[in-house]
Amino acid sequence: MRKFIFLLLFAQAIFQVPGAHAQIDENQLGAWYIYIWQAEIKESQWGFMGDIQYRNWNFGGDLE
Repeated sequence: MRKFIFLLLFAQAIFQVPGAHAQIDENQLGAWYIYIWQAEIKESQWGFMGDIQYRNWNFGGDLE
């Protein structure tokens, strides 16, 4: 019972942190490019998969 109360209080403390909610600025312009690739090895059940992501806000300024 103590674990349940502790977890409940812990979850409440995490989710009620001021400023933890997503803040969306509709006027901010940015881009997010994704390249997804896949390669198979001949006559094998194995292969490779991956992706490369490029996110940009401020056209070259704030890179994430």
